Amino acid sequence: KISSGFGEDSEPCGQSDWDGCTPLEGITRVDVHGLGDVTVPSSVPDPLRDLEMMNCRQVPEERYFATGAFLNGNIMILGGKGGEDQTVVYRDVWSRDDSFPHAVIETKPLSRTPESSFLFVSNEASAHLFEYKVVDVTERSDVTPWILTTAERGADVSWLDDKKGGPGRGWYIMYVRAIDPSGNKDFQYSSETNVYLWYYVPPLPWGLITGYISSFVFLSLVLFFEYRRRKRKAALERYAIRRMRRKFKLHAMSEGGKTDWRDYYLKRDYKENDRRKKKIRHIPEGTIKGKKQKGKKNTKKMNGIEKRNEKGNESMKKDHERKIMRRRKRIERMKNHSMLSKQTKQDEHKGKVNHKDKERLRRKRARQRHRKMKKIK
Repeated sequence: KISSGFGEDSEPCGQSDWDGCTPLEGITRVDVHGLGDVTVPSSVPDPLRDLEMMNCRQVPEERYFATGAFLNGNIMILGGKGGEDQTVVYRDVWSRDDSFPHAVIETKPLSRTPESSFLFVSNEASAHLFEYKVVDVTERSDVTPWILTTAERGADVSWLDDKKGGPGRGWYIMYVRAIDPSGNKDFQYSSETNVYLWYYVPPLPWGLITGYISSFVFLSLVLFFEYRRRKRKAALERYAIRRMRRKFKLHAMSEGGKTDWRDYYLKRDYKENDRRKKKIRHIPEGTIKGKKQKGKKNTKKMNGIEKRNEKGNESMKKDHERKIMRRRKRIERMKNHSMLSKQTKQDEHKGKVNHKDKERLRRKRARQRHRKMKKIK
């Protein structure tokens, strides 16, 4: 029971049960009997951090018929019998251990790097268990509570990466303490042994980078092959058009009808051979330039037009014949050259021609080619 008041001379205003931690509305101090004025807290503190730093002392239960031994400077208690009904048989061993282990961070990541591995050792050979926690310096809060680990496993803080749901880059502190088989925990912390401050930088997202690079290369190849396909298609179209032009032109000239291949291809009746020239309109008899003429019919004008058309047809035929002759000569020259080179190689391979006779043979074949060309002309 407590009595609360607002001053030394004031009367108690009431009595109630108070645990000393719960905030009281409108009251800042409480006059506790035997203690005097006690300040009322504004909020309930979290005792977790204090509880984590406390260690419970372990003592053996009451027993009898136990055996004692002195080993390596320690008093050992073995077995015994006890319990509520004195029927429980104990098969454990107890000894007093008043030394505390001390942890040392053996391997730690460098600051401003994506490294995340820690390894711990202890000054006691029997202390193989460790506890560690990570504190965020910027937020001034614990990122994790004390986590139990072993000397072989160590600690991996790669979960700090923001891509894995962690807080991301920043300044952090690693606290480590060792635990021996007796349950004693390290209670001293030093920045040289079991406390480490470093700046964590998450690793680069190599998966995304590789994906972006692969996508870019793939798209580049697709565009390149599409461009080459279209370019080849356009070249084939041009080649097909030229081939069709030659085909229709030769076909028209061989039939002796239309002299212009364009007229044959488009199936149009033009009076002139070249489509780039103006079309000649049909001039009726007895007219000049579409106007009627009195008297005699203008037959001289019509005869001149027909003569010019005939001359154009003859000139086109002669040009075509010249082209055919040039093509035949070119083909014969190529054949002769290939045959001569082939014969020379065969002779050299068989050993019939000496190096001294090569020049004489070359001149002889040149004279033969010259004679053939004269005959063709």
